[in-house]
Amino acid sequence: MRTRSLARHARTFFPLALATVFMSCGGGSPTPAPAPAPQTSGTPTIIFSASTNAITAGQIVTLTWQATNAISVTITASSGSTSRTLTTSSQASGKVNDSPMQTTTYSAVANGSGGSSRPQTALVQVGQAPLTLSLNASPETVAPGQQVTLTWQVTGGKASALSVDPGVCGPCALPQGSAIVVRAATTTYTATASAPDGTLIKQTADVTVTGSVNGVLQWKGDASASGLYSHETTLMPTNINVTQFGRRGSFKTDGLLIAQPLYVASVNLGQGGTHDVIILATENESIYALDAENVGAGPLWQRNYLDPAHGITALPDNFGGNGVFAGEVGITGTPFIDATTGIMYFVTTISNNGVAEQWLRAIDTRTGNDVGAGSVKIEASVPGDGVGSANGQIAFDPSTENQRAGLTKVNGAILVAWGSFSDWGAYHGWLMAFDPLSLKLLANDAVSGQRCGWRSFGPRRCRLFLGSRSSPCGRCQRQHLR
Repeated sequence: MRTRSLARHARTFFPLALATVFMSCGGGSPTPAPAPAPQTSGTPTIIFSASTNAITAGQIVTLTWQATNAISVTITASSGSTSRTLTTSSQASGKVNDSPMQTTTYSAVANGSGGSSRPQTALVQVGQAPLTLSLNASPETVAPGQQVTLTWQVTGGKASALSVDPGVCGPCALPQGSAIVVRAATTTYTATASAPDGTLIKQTADVTVTGSVNGVLQWKGDASASGLYSHETTLMPTNINVTQFGRRGSFKTDGLLIAQPLYVASVNLGQGGTHDVIILATENESIYALDAENVGAGPLWQRNYLDPAHGITALPDNFGGNGVFAGEVGITGTPFIDATTGIMYFVTTISNNGVAEQWLRAIDTRTGNDVGAGSVKIEASVPGDGVGSANGQIAFDPSTENQRAGLTKVNGAILVAWGSFSDWGAYHGWLMAFDPLSLKLLANDAVSGQRCGWRSFGPRRCRLFLGSRSSPCGRCQRQHLR
């Protein structure tokens, strides 16, 4: 009985023993046990720190945390009255970067099933970086009338205001911006930025304008009005005779020539080559540029300021006893060519759908294209009680003012003067000064009433005298602008 009982127990035990041996002797490595889950049943705790406690605005600070009993960790940043969340992470430990622009207090809180940890904080002092200002011009060297792009940028800090002079912008776009400018002469541009502490930071950029010209550039040649061309090398008393001196060619214009023809030597027309150029201005509102060596070949370029389809025509000359302009009034005063820039200035008189207008024009002698503002309508008034005044003001009347004097330049301003059309109407002796690029009116003066008056223009010893007088019998005693 005892033997059978043992055998029965052996049968019951043996399969278990075999199974146990099989499992423990199986092939391969044992499967590792999974990591225990984070213990979150207790109260969460957190260790929190910043990589530095002081930086310069724009630099990076690294924030590090290590939490226990936590399901999530939240990092916030507070600056003044504003607060923001940097991260909410499910990781028990980690890092996050920030780049504060002002002193900031960072706070870290661990959250778990056991509640939330006490906030841990780190204060990072932020110093303002030195404000840096840049101003660049591209290209830096240009021909008259060529565009230049100015670009500026503020870095390292925040500017409260920015201006770029002369006359580019103010206030200008921040922290960076650009503007296109056109200058008639070499110019230094200055950018001025206001730092938060009130200090002013400046940067400059130079734009060099090249392209000086020479020749007969205004009425009687130059500002002396002497008519003397002292650098003449070809015409001599010995060769001024019927066999060696005479007409070289002819060209028919579209209108009467009253303005003096001008001459510009060695004008570079790009692909058109280099030419000595004759400039003609007509009463039909046309400007011609002719090759001085071959005037019959046609114009090198031409501008005309009429547009009959839109009612823009030459002003008729059939008023006030006129009739000396061959039927129309257009460009009468001799243009002025700036020797340093090659820009030519002149006045056109037009009829805009029956209303008289006068316009100051500025073009490039190389191409005939507009420079700067290109054109500006002439409008002005001065205090006075003379003929044609209203409410103590005398307004410029383009229908009665004859722009007969040659234009010139004094103290950087383009000067234009007017007389009368055969002493007709309420005319006055006007003198105006314009900026050579913007064509903005800088100053104006007028003789109040149809009577004698001498006027001077310009500071210090640089003066311009203009005579404007009519005798009681109506004869006008005129002097050219000099």
